[in-house]
Amino acid sequence: MTNRLLQLIRSDHPIQRVASDLSKRCADRAHRRLNFGGSARFEDRQSGTETLIIIVGGYRPKLWPYTFPRLALFLPPDADVCLTSPGLDPLEVREMAERNGWSYLSTPDNRIARAKNHTIRRHPNAQWIVMLDEDIFLTDGMISQLRDGFERVREEARFEPGFVAPLLNVNGHSYTVLLRLLELEEAYRARFGELKSACMGIPAHADPEAARWLWRNTTPLDATAERLRKLPFAYSAIPHRFSIGAMGIERSFWQEMGGFRAALLEGHIGRHERVLCEYCTNTSRPGVLVHTAFAGHFAFYTQIESMERMLAERPEVFALPDQVTERYPVKQSLAEPDAR
Repeated sequence: MTNRLLQLIRSDHPIQRVASDLSKRCADRAHRRLNFGGSARFEDRQSGTETLIIIVGGYRPKLWPYTFPRLALFLPPDADVCLTSPGLDPLEVREMAERNGWSYLSTPDNRIARAKNHTIRRHPNAQWIVMLDEDIFLTDGMISQLRDGFERVREEARFEPGFVAPLLNVNGHSYTVLLRLLELEEAYRARFGELKSACMGIPAHADPEAARWLWRNTTPLDATAERLRKLPFAYSAIPHRFSIGAMGIERSFWQEMGGFRAALLEGHIGRHERVLCEYCTNTSRPGVLVHTAFAGHFAFYTQIESMERMLAERPEVFALPDQVTERYPVKQSLAEPDAR
């Protein structure tokens, strides 16, 4: 009996096809429930534009005085913005959203993918979606460069992009491209002995000193961003799983995937990016780096403690320079309420 069942499973027998179809339907239903289930608190301030920017935040309050003012300066005024907090509902974040006219969404469970899916569903007009983690240091023009880069890649017709991402200084792949463009490859190799591209297990991803080195050699961020903006447009396909702390994606591709894949267990970080990268590979729609777009990424998990010491010791490395705030005056601080 057991051998007969194995033969049916391995064959193209009608029973096997029916069982396979039933299994797939059950799996799809379970995934939809996991991806879109649960409740969400939503404060709606959207204007219904075609561009949505999702900022995932709530866990890194030490960075808010540095990253949120950059959002005030450099987010495009014609986009809807939603501050999204999975597993948290911090008053400070809600107030930031309210003061700046952004929507706010929180979920009781700490599943980043599910919170993103809830956010996108509640912005039905958004066709172009940019996602930023709260530890991303935004630079001028990066958002528009991602959209322009996506369209230029598509126009070349070499392949259809799945998502686009900027160069980040602390990232297991984009740092290799960044150091080449800044002519720092040999200096990094002399210090850390290699210049490999990988999602994990390399100094740029795990070594605290590598994160500090990358920050010291790519700041001031705004000067580096301006230098890269002046280069001829270029891009490259991402060859492996990629950390998606900053990315742009079309709504149609998100729908095709069935939404971002939520983790079965709360707090499991990285599942949705792994599934996204797998889907991009399987559908021949690779993730793409836009070489003229640049932002800072604070650190990965094993680097955070050391980087927070650097933040305390040398805050000027991370703060907006005076010449930048003079050029782009902050109308209202995101980190502090109005002084009234």
